[in-house]
Amino acid sequence: MKVFFISFFLIYFSLNNLFSQSLYAEKIEFNHGNSIVLDSFIRIEIYALSEDQFLVISTINNVTEQKKIKYKEYKKVFDAILKIQSKDLLNENRVGLDGSDTSIKIGGMFNNYTEYNVWGLDKNDKNNSYKDFFHATELLLNIVGKKIEELK
Repeated sequence: MKVFFISFFLIYFSLNNLFSQSLYAEKIEFNHGNSIVLDSFIRIEIYALSEDQFLVISTINNVTEQKKIKYKEYKKVFDAILKIQSKDLLNENRVGLDGSDTSIKIGGMFNNYTEYNVWGLDKNDKNNSYKDFFHATELLLNIVGKKIEELK
């Protein structure tokens, strides 16, 4: 009987823990900049504080701000980033001399992460193979009160 109760509680707490955990990355980092345009650098970092609270640190035009967001808002960004397919980013062939560089990293706090880069991201990318990357960028910018049209 004692073994039954111990087994029951182990199974109960294991299942409860399994279904109560939220899926998230320890860190999301967004960078955008254009080397020939002054004040074009934007960095947004999102760190997991707990399963339901995330710290957003944004640096725009050398001004750093912080805010906290809930899991619901974070999950929209997280899901959008997970939709990005590397093969879609390889389908677009861009040529140019000057342009912006935009990157999104997702993963652990140290070197365990996945990174996506797009050169020359603009509003026309909403309808081509960059659409998932574009959408994730829009959501990240919305968190800090910026629009994609403001990217230089």
